[in-house]
Amino acid sequence: MLNLLRKAYRLILQRRPYYLFFGKNKEANYTRINDKFWLPNFKSWPAGRVSTFKNAVYFDNSDKESVYQVTKWFESGFFSKERVLVIFLQYTKTRNFTFKVLERCNINFVAITNFNEIDFSQFSIIFYPFNTITNPYLMFARKATHVFIAHGESDKLASVNPMIRMYDYVLVAGNIAKQRLKNYGIFHPAELEHRVKAVGVIGVCKGEGRVKKSGCFYAPTWEGADARQRYSSLESSAICQYFPSISTIFSSVTIRPHPSTGVRDRRYFKFLLNTLDAAEKHFESVSIQLPETSRLRTMLERRTLQSRVKLKFCDTLSVDGYELVVSDVSSVISECIALKVPNLCFVKDETHKLLPTLSASYVQGTYEAIDVGLLKSYMDKYPEKILELRKELYSCDAPFSDNDSPKEKFDSLVGLISR
Repeated sequence: MLNLLRKAYRLILQRRPYYLFFGKNKEANYTRINDKFWLPNFKSWPAGRVSTFKNAVYFDNSDKESVYQVTKWFESGFFSKERVLVIFLQYTKTRNFTFKVLERCNINFVAITNFNEIDFSQFSIIFYPFNTITNPYLMFARKATHVFIAHGESDKLASVNPMIRMYDYVLVAGNIAKQRLKNYGIFHPAELEHRVKAVGVIGVCKGEGRVKKSGCFYAPTWEGADARQRYSSLESSAICQYFPSISTIFSSVTIRPHPSTGVRDRRYFKFLLNTLDAAEKHFESVSIQLPETSRLRTMLERRTLQSRVKLKFCDTLSVDGYELVVSDVSSVISECIALKVPNLCFVKDETHKLLPTLSASYVQGTYEAIDVGLLKSYMDKYPEKILELRKELYSCDAPFSDNDSPKEKFDSLVGLISR
């Protein structure tokens, strides 16, 4: 009897059906076997429930931390949780993690293993936060409108991937992003007007009550997909040489590593630990922020066990309220501009100093000494420096307002795409 049950269990796993969670009714749609496995309840097959959604977000990424690049669209209030369904291609090593994060955020989602499980033509709009090799399969659903939304506004090479030409529409921040696509020859000037829509810096999470936080915030980006896209100031722990100068202005620092740190190059784990050691030597107070389910949690819990570094768990990254944000070429710079927070940006290439989004930043070349006086003067005059840049970055084609509800924002977005 036991062998028969094992054989039946293996057959069910080979079938590999998709799973669907719907908030409070999730218990009716799946059976929890243990901490690692879920089996669907075949008496309540959820295919009919999928058809109740007309809009979906699709992503395929083997990096489990990539789910946070999706949830920020919902947490920032841009996507309505009641009207947008998340569909993702599941991987054995990441599916349980993705389930937990989306479930905790109360986001409706479906996990699939092949594209025959869902009729994608039933959706009106499908959004794509990542350029992946499986995205073209969904393009066969021509009844749907395919929209690339990216996962942050920055001057990285990833933002000018020629692959984005295959989508019906591309959402960007503003005129700076449009000009970038034109300069790299991604779109013809005549196409920019129709296919590229400016919606401002979206996915930006404001702090609770805009509370003023003391100290600086260090948010390094990850190592990048290849050698051309290595913008991180964590490399070789280069940031450590600037801590003595920065600590003369601030007594505390909060460090928030990129969720994908160490995915492509495991040396960056060591670089992060070296950075923590250096910060502990020069700052009176050091804390590190992580999502509660981060892959870095175990390593950093062991590191902070016998030190004065405080480990804080926070799923939502917000730079709002800090006196200074230290980062590198990444979407964090655009978020600083959106929230009017002074930022110090480290660049490894001299040509990066001319990048448009850095025109309101205090740009510091790697291995160059920091002039503390100039940095203080920059922080005092920062509000004046960003006025024109905010206009270029926030030149929205859609009538968004900060007071709009997620439903109102989404209605405006649908109206913009439908023009």
